[in-house]
Amino acid sequence: MIEAHAREELARVSGLLAARGFVANHDGNVSARVGPNRIVCTPTSTAKLAVRADALVVTDAGGRQLSGAVSPSRSWRCTSRCTARGVT
Repeated sequence: MIEAHAREELARVSGLLAARGFVANHDGNVSARVGPNRIVCTPTSTAKLAVRADALVVTDAGGRQLSGAVSPSRSWRCTSRCTARGVT
């Protein structure tokens, strides 16, 4: 998946999850694998309705932050394991 497209979709889906009541405020993590060792995910402590494409975080599969002003979601270990297996 192209990173720019993934960012837009993650922000859109985060907002939908919150608007439809599937998550409460800061709950959960939304992520996508955009390369063999590159994951785009929601930042920690951010309301899902407030997620913006330019505020998402990029990590490697080991959880090392590659970009983003805020830390990745604390559930990055689960995210890393799931995306490594193709589960997103």
